[in-house]
Amino acid sequence: MKCRCSQREKSVPCCKTFLCDKKCRKRRDCGRHNCNRKCCLGDCPTCEVPCGRTLNCGRHKCTSLCHPGPCYPCREVVDVACNCGSTKTSVPCGRKKSTVPPRCVSDCKLRSNCHHPERQKHKCHFGSCPPCRLICGKTLNCGHTCSFKCHSAVLTKIETKQKKEGPWDLRNSFRMELICKPCPPCSVPLPVRCFGGHEILDIPCCNARPVSCGRMCGRSLSCGNHTCSLECHSVDDMDNLTKASNNCETCNEACQKPRKSGCTHQCSSPCHPGECKPCKQYIRLKCHCQMNFLYIACIEWTSADEDKKVELLCCSNRCPKEISCGHRCILLCHSGPCSNQSKCKKKVVLRCPCKRRKTEVQCLNFIENYIKISCDDECLKQQELVKALECEKLTRIEEEQKKHQEKELEEFLKKTGGKKKKKRKNAENEQEYNKCSLVILGSTAAIVGIIGSLISYFFLDLQ
Repeated sequence: MKCRCSQREKSVPCCKTFLCDKKCRKRRDCGRHNCNRKCCLGDCPTCEVPCGRTLNCGRHKCTSLCHPGPCYPCREVVDVACNCGSTKTSVPCGRKKSTVPPRCVSDCKLRSNCHHPERQKHKCHFGSCPPCRLICGKTLNCGHTCSFKCHSAVLTKIETKQKKEGPWDLRNSFRMELICKPCPPCSVPLPVRCFGGHEILDIPCCNARPVSCGRMCGRSLSCGNHTCSLECHSVDDMDNLTKASNNCETCNEACQKPRKSGCTHQCSSPCHPGECKPCKQYIRLKCHCQMNFLYIACIEWTSADEDKKVELLCCSNRCPKEISCGHRCILLCHSGPCSNQSKCKKKVVLRCPCKRRKTEVQCLNFIENYIKISCDDECLKQQELVKALECEKLTRIEEEQKKHQEKELEEFLKKTGGKKKKKRKNAENEQEYNKCSLVILGSTAAIVGIIGSLISYFFLDLQ
């Protein structure tokens, strides 16, 4: 008879079942183990071997029968504790990695890594402790204590010089180390007087030395008139806060001291102490008569009194002004009113009414006595002679004029003669012509009279 798997045959009693020794090589439903059952019909039983795979927790193994797919989470209970282990909580082993450790209420017990014997109190934690926030307190060279925060253990990034072998090299190019840094310069404020002694400044101890306060120096220069305009600077004598030192600037200003009253010139010397030198400039002034310009030394003018100024403004020329008599003033260039006409010695020419006789007298005598010159017999003869000459000349002119008129009349009649129709018109023209002749004759007589007067005047004057 055949075996159960139908792969072998053997003669056996009918009451017995023939099973061969060939093991089944099929995989069970777990997919990991073979069936290994002898003379299997193909309906392999469920795997009864324990799973034994390590669970996700990494600490325990699966106790279930071998099965396909992932294992169930670990069912073991484990403790999750804080860093110091004083606070714990129980969670399934599979959730340990995702469970946040419980918050510990105890203080951190780690030792201080700085120079302080104890850290500032803080709660238990994982990882490194936070930086120390206590004041450094180390004694500096100046004698003060460091007032900055603790810097004995500062986490510092240090670059490494080792190059990466390639993009696949995941090594960091730096590392973090705790380094003890030196104390920074002392910043305790100290009172320090500035270079010029103007004020006291609060300066950090590390820079505690005299500095410039930024103000103007203000010390009196050697001239005594100006002050040093440099910014606050070092000086030799700190005790005297007003006198300039060798480090102050030199006064290069021009002297600006006020001059005596009346002097408008500036001192030509550079700025100096004491009084200025006498002014050497000359001023241009008009004299009393306003005819000339005088150049007078400024110092002489400003130091002169009123009488001296009157004397200085005299140009020594005769006064050009006229006095009431019409003659020139007899005084030299002067101030105030001119001389009186009673003192005028100018000679005056007096003439008789006909202008023939003349005489010279001083103006003062003429004004005081009011002298007059009358005509004499000779003057009368000359006047009669002039009149006769005038009459003769006038008669001669009238005769010549009459002849000229007659000649013109004849020419006019010749032009208009033989025309009966125009007799009346000619008569009217003749009347108009006669009128014009009379007007011309009258004007001619006036001209002759004027000429005669002029002849008589010059004739008598020549005699």
